[in-house]
Amino acid sequence: MKINYEVLKDWEEYTKYLPSQENDIFYSSNYHNLFADIEKSKVEAFVYFDGDNLLILPYLKRPLNKHIPNSKFNSYYDITSPYGYGGIIGKISSKEILNTFFKEFNQYCLANKIVSGFFRIHPFNNLSLTDKMGEKKLVNRLIYLNLSPNLNEIFSNFKHGTRKSIRKANEANIIIKRYDSIPIEEFTDVYYSTLDKRKADDFYYFNNKFFRDLDKLLVGKHYTYIAYLGDKAISAEIVLKSDYYWHSYLGGTKPDYIKTCANSLLKYNFIKDAKLEKAKMIILGGGKNDGDGIFKYKAGFSPGSIKDFYIQCAIYNQEIYKKLILEWEINNPEQNLNTKLFQRYLQR
Repeated sequence: MKINYEVLKDWEEYTKYLPSQENDIFYSSNYHNLFADIEKSKVEAFVYFDGDNLLILPYLKRPLNKHIPNSKFNSYYDITSPYGYGGIIGKISSKEILNTFFKEFNQYCLANKIVSGFFRIHPFNNLSLTDKMGEKKLVNRLIYLNLSPNLNEIFSNFKHGTRKSIRKANEANIIIKRYDSIPIEEFTDVYYSTLDKRKADDFYYFNNKFFRDLDKLLVGKHYTYIAYLGDKAISAEIVLKSDYYWHSYLGGTKPDYIKTCANSLLKYNFIKDAKLEKAKMIILGGGKNDGDGIFKYKAGFSPGSIKDFYIQCAIYNQEIYKKLILEWEINNPEQNLNTKLFQRYLQR
């Protein structure tokens, strides 16, 4: 039987054949490596090829013995996309190729003790939005900015309040500096204070090693913008970039300096840089909850430009998945009442 796939730790030799709109930074092996330690996982991509057809599904493969060592089923694995976006990328001549891909991939997972898969789907990834990828769930909405118009038009399209905030920050002599590598101490001082105010989950408190690894693994693929009032850093943002997309990734503003509107000026600076570097789209992201204040703030930069953000959940081994869930429910009777997380067997 002819085998039309490979499982690779580095798949850039294939992604280079894809158009820039398909080949965003979140699909790269280096971005996945950034989260390998955090997720206690191995980095893989299932690459399917047949003539001119090419499909790539990158993921993190997590050995359950590193997450639930006392489980009866800890010799199995699950897979996930890293924080950010993921899904399948590629080029196909017909939907039948996609059907064949999933048939091959599901068989591979079953044969290699992979129980389930959790994927955060890139907002502009249509290949992944199929039932064969798993159960699709809408979890948020995201703001994006089309960079096709000229800068004057882009600025004019901002909401009045956003333009006013940018002018206010300029008049207050807020200075924006851009860095090729992350000034970790200044950035984390701002970033952690924002997380504290939002009472964010522990997961988002990335440590210094994460930021050093980001600098090393994503050389030339990110900028850090910091807004200063005098010599004090009051707002900061890490922006990830590929040829087509730029992403507002991690950042925030010191709570006592929200009214300076420093982040509005900061965002306008990286919008201008993205336009100058010929990017086509900026994905600003959404809020913690759909329609909240953060969402409305981001929408001020691109009114009406909204994309749905989906997750997809797949089960490759129904029998073991059910046993993992049952085991978790027996061991966690109180938590069981409060969560329906797909891979909740990882919760402690």
